[in-house]
Parts: sequence; structure tokens; C-alpha cells
Amino acid sequence: MSESFIPSSQPKEQTAFSEILHRAYKLSSEGKRGEARALFHAAEIQAAEWERCLYFGQFLLKTGYASEAIEQLSFVLDYAHQQELSDLRSVACHNLAIAYRNLRYFELAAQFQQYSIAWGDLRSANHLTLEQEVEHLSDDAACDLTGRANDAILQQDYQLAEQLLNISLSREILYGSLDAQAADWGNLGIVQGLKGNHLQAVSYLWKAYLLHKKTANIQIYNESA
Repeated sequence: MSESFIPSSQPKEQTAFSEILHRAYKLSSEGKRGEARALFHAAEIQAAEWERCLYFGQFLLKTGYASEAIEQLSFVLDYAHQQELSDLRSVACHNLAIAYRNLRYFELAAQFQQYSIAWGDLRSANHLTLEQEVEHLSDDAACDLTGRANDAILQQDYQLAEQLLNISLSREILYGSLDAQAADWGNLGIVQGLKGNHLQAVSYLWKAYLLHKKTANIQIYNESA
């Protein structure tokens, strides 16, 4: 069962999203999935992007779209990392664990659940050593996700490629690797381009560019050219 992060300073937004979730589940049960999804992108919603992604991600999880939920929840996790919000990180990791479990990536699910527990229980000393523990986690769960995604692209299985890249991206956000995140965003941009979603492709490629710029890879490349 998924959780929700309740920002005490934003009760109006919380109420608004609770109402949206109720309406979205009703529309989805009636087979109106497009209308249900559109509710989370309505212009009148006055809320932070991470909050919209969290509720939309939870909606996707509960309606059986775990792969798409991972993309939304990874954004939440990235934001929580940047702002050092332990409670929000815990909730994001918990929901990601559910998504991976639904997709039968059991080792990844166990890793994210471990992080959720560590960040959620502030009385535990585990969260103090969490960053050091990252180095000792097994890499078996990754299974060369990017390589598998590239194989899927060559086989024109773009849905599988996107799923694998989103899984890789959320894992790299957890591990804090900007270079790897940039590579995943770039590959996601390529997949979107191949699918004909050109605006989404440009958006993802721009994210990749900004991350590469942060790590000075763009500058190094320009100097060596």
C-alpha cells in the first residue's frame, strides 16, 4: 500500500489533491483513463511540481501503471534529495519499492524499501550511515540496465527500453551519480524521439545537457573538440 507525504503548511493543496485522486479513481474505473490523468495537469492546480508528481505517481501505481509511476516518483526522490527532506525521501522510496515489486524487480524493491525504513525512522542510527552503505549495496540489481535498454532500442521495443531506463534513472538518483543520470535522460530523449514524441524528447535531452554541464562534461568535450 502506498503512502502520501502530507505537507502541513499546505492544507489547501492537500485537500485539492485528495479530491483529484477521488475523481481520478472514479474516472479510471469508468474506463476514462485519459480524463483521469488530465486532472493532475490542470492549470488551476496551485501546487509544487514534486507534489503533483507524488500524487500522480501514486495514482499510476494504484491503477496498474508501475513503469510510468517510476518516472514521477523519481522526480520526487530527486527533489527530496536536493532539499534534504528525509520524510519525503522515505515516502518516495517506499512507493518506488512498490513499483519495482509490481514489476518483479525484487532486489531493487528490497533496496528501496531499506532506504524508506532508514529515512523514515529518525530514531534509528541507520540513516546516519546511509550514504556509506550505498557503496556496499549489491550491483546485481542493475543488471546493466542501460545495456539492456540499448538492446531493446535496437529491437524497436521502445516500451521496454523506456521502462529499463526509468528504473536505471531512479537508481542513479538514489546513488547521486549526475553523469549516469545525464546518460539515462539522454537515452530517454532518444527513445521519445524514436516514438515520435519530439517535444518530450527535447525536454529530456535538455535535462541531460544541464546535468552534463553541472559535471563539466560539456566543457571538457568542447575543449577536446
